[in-house]
Amino acid sequence: MQVICSFENTEGFVTVAVNREDSFEGADVLADIDSKIVVRYTHSVWSSQTSRYNSVPAQFSVDWKTLFVLVGPQFVAPKSGIDFASLVHVLKESALIPSAREGVTLFTSDVNMIDAQLQAYGLISSEVAGTVGGGVGRFIELTPLGRRRLLEWSTVKSPGNALS
Repeated sequence: MQVICSFENTEGFVTVAVNREDSFEGADVLADIDSKIVVRYTHSVWSSQTSRYNSVPAQFSVDWKTLFVLVGPQFVAPKSGIDFASLVHVLKESALIPSAREGVTLFTSDVNMIDAQLQAYGLISSEVAGTVGGGVGRFIELTPLGRRRLLEWSTVKSPGNALS
């Protein structure tokens, strides 16, 4: 599908054709934004018996809206991917992961699913573009809808005007 957009500039109108074949067409079957997802991770625990750290599996449950509010600020400006250290820090601050846990590694498959789901909701988008070093990379950023929802869902409202 191709969408034709017209923009007015100082010299008149400019018409641009935008290819929309990559848009998600199954939005009506997506999980509700308030439904929960289980995110798996591992963390390191010292074993006095073996005198080494062991990797221990764990998980937490969070709704998609809360997860977006936690990860969304990373993409106000285009970034090459999710900053895992920042995400883990925010997850600890929000008590989804106990703060004393060290060596936290999120399952790659779960992070990929989060990325895909947030794109399917239309909250983030990604594109391949040239990097400063001359290579090519994938860049993720908030969509206009993502910017609106991030502000709507992460701001403090007065008690009588709270939005859901």
